[in-house]
Amino acid sequence: MRTSRAIILLALLTLLALVGTAVFVYLPVNVTINSVSPPVIFQLGSNAGGTDLAGNIIQVTLGPNASSATLVLHPTYQKTYYHDVLQVSNPSPPAGDNYYIGIKVVSPLTGAGFSSAVARVYDSANNLLFTADLTTAGTYGWATLLPDGQTFRIDIEIVITEGVPLPSGSVTFELVYSPQSVTPPP
Repeated sequence: MRTSRAIILLALLTLLALVGTAVFVYLPVNVTINSVSPPVIFQLGSNAGGTDLAGNIIQVTLGPNASSATLVLHPTYQKTYYHDVLQVSNPSPPAGDNYYIGIKVVSPLTGAGFSSAVARVYDSANNLLFTADLTTAGTYGWATLLPDGQTFRIDIEIVITEGVPLPSGSVTFELVYSPQSVTPPP
């Protein structure tokens, strides 16, 4: 009886080993990449380079092709609001190219003392389009239409809890844009 069980077990293990055999077929794909100038760019806001608190400057630096931005802000206790420090623009030509935008928070602002931090995006008529929570990873405002020839402004609001040591930290977010709005960005 024991021998027949061993033979059956050996047969099953042999069968499983054969089922695990793999065959791989590789089909070629050729991809041609033709780069284009960025259709959506950053611009300095009207308060970029302006006077910040305690003799500091609101530092806004754009990348060489206006496809990246670095901000250095100096908030204090309670709410500090930075109006129009950065802008996002869909300049012409080509005419008729509309893009959908959103903000993706990649590395949220963390640390004791920060009660909240948000980025607010406004259109040229001063209408609030969406708010991005800079303390929570995620995508905010997706599928907000940035029409051809329009510029939106970005404000930053930081709230620091009074009574704690003044914190410092950083947040990384990305402006995401696409010519379609159906599929959310990964």
